[in-house]
Amino acid sequence: MDSRISSPSAVPARSSLGRRGSPRGTLFALLTLFLGYIVLENGLASAVPAIQAALGASTPQITWIFTGVALSGAVLGPLMGRLGDIRDKRRVLLGLMAVVCLGALLPTLAPNLVLLTTGQLLQGAGAGFFAVAVGLLNDTQPIERVKSSVGLMIAMGGVATVVGILVTGVVLSALPYAWMFWIALAIMLVSLIAAWRYAPSCPPAERGRVDWWGAALLAAGLVALLVGITLAAALGWFSGPVLGLVLGGLLLLAGFATVALHRTEPLLELRHLRHRPVLLTCLVSFVAGFGTTAILVIVPQIVALPASTGYGLGGTPFRVGLSLLPLGIVSLIVAPFTARLERLIGARWVLALANAAMLAAALILLLAPSRPEVIAVASGLTGLTLGFGLAQGANILVAVVPAGRVASATALSNVFRSIGGALGAQISAAVITGTRITGTPLPAWTGFVTALLVLGGIGLAALLLSLAFPARLTRIAAP
Repeated sequence: MDSRISSPSAVPARSSLGRRGSPRGTLFALLTLFLGYIVLENGLASAVPAIQAALGASTPQITWIFTGVALSGAVLGPLMGRLGDIRDKRRVLLGLMAVVCLGALLPTLAPNLVLLTTGQLLQGAGAGFFAVAVGLLNDTQPIERVKSSVGLMIAMGGVATVVGILVTGVVLSALPYAWMFWIALAIMLVSLIAAWRYAPSCPPAERGRVDWWGAALLAAGLVALLVGITLAAALGWFSGPVLGLVLGGLLLLAGFATVALHRTEPLLELRHLRHRPVLLTCLVSFVAGFGTTAILVIVPQIVALPASTGYGLGGTPFRVGLSLLPLGIVSLIVAPFTARLERLIGARWVLALANAAMLAAALILLLAPSRPEVIAVASGLTGLTLGFGLAQGANILVAVVPAGRVASATALSNVFRSIGGALGAQISAAVITGTRITGTPLPAWTGFVTALLVLGGIGLAALLLSLAFPARLTRIAAP
């Protein structure tokens, strides 16, 4: 075997199907849900300045639009992944869809930050979608189509990003922001009906239990850590409450890791991290999550803030959306070609390219003041990280993880992405709002510079680690 990932024929045999269904109908349901979910989440990115003004929220508060999804996704994602391993994947998928639809419905009921954040917390269940979807595809699709189906889902994410950005601009120019949720909800209800009709019953290869105690430790640790970071902008990074919450959160997360390593059926199979391909895949997911949400916080602020700041463009919500459009277009274009690129240059160099793009995006944004073309290039580079990094990571896990653990291993990668996303959003917001232009409530450019240097450091570390990716991939032995 050379440095490339094994071919799709290496994907293990599927479990026998229970309730008969349609592979094409199942794929349609998965793609439609992904479309509605990403349309909403990425559409919200360009709507943040308008929603913030409508609700009178501070930057750290409104950043919980991203943090709420990432936080609950870090907990609900692995729960869904674990359930996908030990329960009928059809039932897990339908339950996940119902929760996500409820999360889209809540913000339409009243224009306030509480319902918006609660809806986003429920939307976090969508973080488990990719894990369940990969497991379901592994069970229902022809062997040779698994990787192409995964690439198609990543590509759909790019389509949804573009659609979400454009729809947001149109909606916010004529209608209240709640209409964004109505549109996404309509799409996801179509996917729910399609899944009910076409998704087959997929009995699990094994039975087991869910580690609810581990889930509680993970949730408590992440909440403490992220609330501490949120308060840093107002209280200072070295204040007693901030240090107490951050340290307490880290201790709870350490407790979660200890529990996971000693359980026979943990929420997250952290022992997989002893295998270099899985560890590096998770690190790429972390960088993709951190970088994407950091960009989604930084770029809209730069575009929307007034030109009087010396760096803002004073743009409308539609212009904010256009500044993020290259992210969606590039990820849409490159994701389907990930497997082909990997055959040409090898797995490690695909990951290195994804991380190098994030580093370049951070550095080029340092030249962003009053230069929309620089923002567009940085947005496109972020799309490169998203398209190549996530598609390649999913393909690696399918190639090296035992068939019965694909869903939970994908969930582990998604947790790294969710944690990276939550940290990227809150750290960027806290750093940006930590400085003010004298005599105004507006953030100074020095805050953006610090946030971009942090992002660049994360990208550089991941780039160096990706070069340590093994030349040969071997399947992990089943536990």
